[in-house]
Amino acid sequence: MPHLLSQVLFCARWMGTLLVLTVHATTQFVSFYGAGQAGFPPLAEAWRFFASFELGHQSVIGFFVMSGFLVGGAAINLLREDQPFLLEYFIHRLARIYLVLLPAIALTVVLDLIGRTLFAGVGVYEFPFLQDHYNPLLIFTNILNLQGVLAPYYGTNGPLWSIGYDYLLFPALLIPWGRAYPGRTAALIGAAAMLIVILVTIKQGWLILGFLIWGMGASTVFPKRPLIRSSVISLTLNIAIVFELQVFLSGAMLESHPNLLHVSDVIFAAAFANLILTLRFSTTRCWPLLESDIHRRLADFSFSVYAIDMPLLVFMRSGLSWAIGNSWLRQPAAPAQWLALLCAISATLVVAYGFSRATEANTSAARRQLRRLARRWEEAATERQFSAVKTQNSKKAGISAKYDNRMTPRASKRPPVSARERVKGER
Repeated sequence: MPHLLSQVLFCARWMGTLLVLTVHATTQFVSFYGAGQAGFPPLAEAWRFFASFELGHQSVIGFFVMSGFLVGGAAINLLREDQPFLLEYFIHRLARIYLVLLPAIALTVVLDLIGRTLFAGVGVYEFPFLQDHYNPLLIFTNILNLQGVLAPYYGTNGPLWSIGYDYLLFPALLIPWGRAYPGRTAALIGAAAMLIVILVTIKQGWLILGFLIWGMGASTVFPKRPLIRSSVISLTLNIAIVFELQVFLSGAMLESHPNLLHVSDVIFAAAFANLILTLRFSTTRCWPLLESDIHRRLADFSFSVYAIDMPLLVFMRSGLSWAIGNSWLRQPAAPAQWLALLCAISATLVVAYGFSRATEANTSAARRQLRRLARRWEEAATERQFSAVKTQNSKKAGISAKYDNRMTPRASKRPPVSARERVKGER
């Protein structure tokens, strides 16, 4: 991967995560009541434009495109090598997802339980749209990573919905078009994966749109040349499309025509995939602003921030309202709200970094451990198979010897002939 592309992806990961965190925190700590009317603070209006749901949603779409390129593109390249790869693929993905997902679910359960107990009556945990999300059974569906796909997310951790769309079955759908596995095995795996996709799509139609967006990222490994050669032009085009979508396909327009959000998703995904394609073939030296290793360091705990920010923010918002009341939220864009917003974002980043050191930072070690376990399992399976064959061969050898003994003529039981009788016989 070119250095410029790598650094751009690092930068996109941490900036997109920070934007999502800012959007989530803004909804909890800043009131925009009266926005758009005369006298509303201009700074608050500008903040409302940049920290909007639409831009945060586009960041999530960008994660889908990047995942398609990094995960789906890697699966396609492995398929081209005509070598079995499913085991390595699932080790890679499961370690990446579950090392963060399981602790994030546990943290959500604990924070929500404490918050609902200590801050009962404040009104945050009692929001009507959350009441169906406290069912303990949802903990198990979330552990299976089915949230957002076949079941709701648990508690206050709404962002987990997108993690459920990891498209683990993508390489299984590609297997029939490769030569890594025998024809009948490949056909069965591909058919089973397609059946699962169809059944899930009946339940959750967005799966197909998400797969299209994810596939745009994966498809960037196919072209032999970029559509736009200039990386600067591609980046400028991508930024321009983001702002145009924010201006024309947001707010009241989306409220009147909600399906336009899907159109916005596809347009942005295509622009971002085009940028990735351009940077794949770029020979430009890395831009000075992207040279620093700080982009990689920030990106390294971006998944943790995304996985735990909402339970933390809701807990802090509830605790603050419980301590000083809700009066601080009544005045639109009051100074106390901006202070609370800054403190909440800072605290979330600090906690998420510590969380990542115990989870996300150990992804490579977890993959190595899973590979060792897989090798031991394969060796044990091979040993069992060898023992079974050896036992079977021993049984066959025993049956063959018994059969040979039966077919061999038995020696005569007549008494030995004396020398005199032998002489008579010769005469």
